[in-house]
Amino acid sequence: MMVPKATWVLVYQGANIGSDALMVVYTDFDHGKSDEIEARFEDKLHRWKGSWYPEQGDVIDLSIGWLGQGLLPCGKFEVDEIDFTGPPDTVIIRGLAAPVTDSLRTKKTRSFENKTLREIAEEIAGEHGMSVDGEIEDITIKRVTQNDERDLEFLKRIAEEYAHVFAVREKVIFFSTIKSLEEQGPVAVIPRTEMKSFDFNDKTHEVYKECTLSYHDPETSKLIEVTVEDPDVKTGDTLKVKARVESEAQAKSRAEAALKKANMKKLTGRIEIIGDHRMIAGNNIQVTGLGKLSGKYYVETSRHRIERSAGYTTEVEVRRVP
Repeated sequence: MMVPKATWVLVYQGANIGSDALMVVYTDFDHGKSDEIEARFEDKLHRWKGSWYPEQGDVIDLSIGWLGQGLLPCGKFEVDEIDFTGPPDTVIIRGLAAPVTDSLRTKKTRSFENKTLREIAEEIAGEHGMSVDGEIEDITIKRVTQNDERDLEFLKRIAEEYAHVFAVREKVIFFSTIKSLEEQGPVAVIPRTEMKSFDFNDKTHEVYKECTLSYHDPETSKLIEVTVEDPDVKTGDTLKVKARVESEAQAKSRAEAALKKANMKKLTGRIEIIGDHRMIAGNNIQVTGLGKLSGKYYVETSRHRIERSAGYTTEVEVRRVP
């Protein structure tokens, strides 16, 4: 039986330089961060220190997979960081999937009033020449403040407050509800026999049965308080949250999101397998052969590594979902 060969296509500023790479690593995040790429090249002729010297903003396009089985298009990345080491002379190029601009890195303080979550995301995306795609619940927020935060940090915070995740790929910000992602069927079954290595952690503390959110409205002098329960937790403490909310409905939504965020890390794991391009952040997998650890898991981060000397491996960071 012929063993498939790992391969990649690496295009740098329009030139295919995949054959020059010693290693490529693609890291895919489900929430709040730009996807990343790292490529390592031999530089014994010193070309990368001279005419090939990388510039910030140079574009890298990467696809990875197995020869004859189709490739995973990882997308386009802008050069963000370059390392030179030796001997032997080597250059390591790192890139981000989001445009590397001063405006994305700049901390801002401002307010948004009477806008939906989608409208806030679209306004911020538009400032950077980006667009918004995906599923966003119809949530209107009377007022929210971006307080000395970078735009991506601010979007990450308000997404979490309403049980959403978002990811940045090239010039698109993708939103989705956590619930809809967790309800998807598994894209693959990973038995114990296919794991190169694994580790799991099951927390017995800081797991909550319910969450009570309270807010004292200074305008009406009324105390807004709601309590929501996690149906998947049989026993546990009460998570108490104080937050500014505008209605009882919003308080319930915020409480559910806070409880979800607190409990989602109860059972987490890391699994390394032979390279599999189905292992993408935001997908679900089914783990088998591990007794009570077996079940459905959500992929939070996937890291695909191809080395000329070691082949193609995939490592995923996962959390258990109902």
